[in-house]
Amino acid sequence: MAQAAYEALKRDIFEFRLLPGQRFSETTIATQLGMSRTPLREALHKLEREGYLSVSSRSGWFVTPFDFELFDHLYDVRMVLEQAALSRLCNLEELPNLDDLKAIWLTPKEKRVTDAARVAQLDEDFHVRLVSAAGNPEMARLYEGVIQRIRII
Repeated sequence: MAQAAYEALKRDIFEFRLLPGQRFSETTIATQLGMSRTPLREALHKLEREGYLSVSSRSGWFVTPFDFELFDHLYDVRMVLEQAALSRLCNLEELPNLDDLKAIWLTPKEKRVTDAARVAQLDEDFHVRLVSAAGNPEMARLYEGVIQRIRII
């Protein structure tokens, strides 16, 4: 139940059904999700640890407002990791098979996807797979963490 609550709340945040700065109570969300407050509380605290929610003893839970300076810093980290991954790829004696990434990048204009959400997902997948191809699992793990945090914008 806690995982289902976590996924539902995160989706609501990412799809702007819960807006930055919006306040809400555990009772209201528990009722909407049709569950008790115990699993909901676990989900709320996980989202708080991830920086998506904040809690105040006086006014309950609220969606954390955007911190654009933080997003700038995260984009800097993303660029550093991508550049390091590309450098590693260029220095490998044997390149991994990148044909699937090439196919995505070199899609003919008439076959390109136009749905914005799908384009964003394809773009993210391309970059994640490129960093992963560099062969450093810790770099890939860190990169996916950064991507997760900036995905909302």
